[in-house]
Amino acid sequence: MVLEVAALVSSWAVFAVVGGIGAYVATRRDRKGRTSLLIKRRVVVNLKSGTAVAGVIVGDDPERLTLKGVEVIEPGATAPTPADGEILIDRDHVDYIQAP
Repeated sequence: MVLEVAALVSSWAVFAVVGGIGAYVATRRDRKGRTSLLIKRRVVVNLKSGTAVAGVIVGDDPERLTLKGVEVIEPGATAPTPADGEILIDRDHVDYIQAP
């Protein structure tokens, strides 16, 4: 009986540790420590103007998105245009975000 209880307690402890590690690893945070499901994901941000911007989100706040490694896709263009540095996009200009 004592061994069964000890085995049950140890299995729950292992489960808690593994679950905690998984939750920590799965949590994505922006530079200010806020949790976001989009941080560090490659996305395509479609703007109301018809232009699309593809890149990795490195900042996500209520007013703007910050993307890095960006390519700008203009309507009718034959190829995307790479952009240097980080791109800030006001959320007012975002039509929708694709997260493949």
